[in-house]
Amino acid sequence: ATGQEPDIIYIQNKSYYLLDRPIAHDARLNEAIWQYLPARLSVSTGNWYGYTAVWELKNNKLCLKSICIENDDATGADRLSKKKFYNPDAFGDLFEPYREGEDIVASWYTDSVSTGYGEPVLYRHTGFNVYYPDETVLYFDAGRLINQVSYSNSKRDGLPLASQLSTGNRSKDENVLSQIQQLFPIEKFQKLTDHRILFTLENIELTADGRYKNSEIDFRIFRKDNREKVKISSSMNKKLVKAMHETLASIYPWETYSIRGKHIPYFPTMSAQLIPVEQ
Repeated sequence: ATGQEPDIIYIQNKSYYLLDRPIAHDARLNEAIWQYLPARLSVSTGNWYGYTAVWELKNNKLCLKSICIENDDATGADRLSKKKFYNPDAFGDLFEPYREGEDIVASWYTDSVSTGYGEPVLYRHTGFNVYYPDETVLYFDAGRLINQVSYSNSKRDGLPLASQLSTGNRSKDENVLSQIQQLFPIEKFQKLTDHRILFTLENIELTADGRYKNSEIDFRIFRKDNREKVKISSSMNKKLVKAMHETLASIYPWETYSIRGKHIPYFPTMSAQLIPVEQ
């Protein structure tokens, strides 16, 4: 999975990223549009559809203004000049069933879609999984805007979950995982010292100032010699979970993303080995 190039939408003459490909929501359009696309169409991992669209929110309707196609021969700085914009009429009668006067209204589209502008606060390299500082979620029913909710998203610097997610000048040991492996009181669990201990954190919640708040914690214990899973008592599991909560609460500050009113790490889920492999 890779990040996808967004569509564009104009709202009151200002352009925003539209984090979806509404045309692809209509099975007939999604299949038929390929008949009109050039043979040398540029299809990449960043744009599996081979095109993007420009929209306008007009009289609370999602209206198609143009479709942008990039010639596959374009490279480097040439790419911008090779991008061509076509109005809906260039696609024959493909969009005629959706015409309302002068406008092509996306009456096939019933969904919520995020819009935003500026540099991303949080970007995950899959689909349209990106959040901007100023984000508005638009809710459409048959192409008509029925609701919208705006958010202010931000990032607070701190320890990332793991070294591969680190940004800036932090060393590979300056992350939450390494802190867990250093601070967890494994000496209190002598019966498990000769076992492989794996843990999973899910739905990690943080506070706005970068402190640990809560998560769902699961432990899995395996024998080192044959990797057979070991069943532990409910009492032992509760002690492990309690110790993990206390360890997580002692780590500060966490790298914190404030997204749509929630405070989370880059990924709200992490699975890892409690004792580093090299030990």
